[in-house]
Amino acid sequence: MPTFPEPPDLTQTTIFIYVIGIAITAASLLSGIKDPSQASKYIAIGLAALIITYFIARAVSKSEY
Repeated sequence: MPTFPEPPDLTQTTIFIYVIGIAITAASLLSGIKDPSQASKYIAIGLAALIITYFIARAVSKSEY
């Protein structure tokens, strides 16, 4: 039977970083809904914020060990 790696511990710091990233993403998506002519730009900003947040949270969780 294959063994799976242990999931990373979600500390308060990483959860806080994820919440900030999700809030930025939600705000940019709502801005895209509010102004449809600029929607693609806001969606790109939201996705970039989510990706950057993921990498920051990963780096923080690795440095906490």
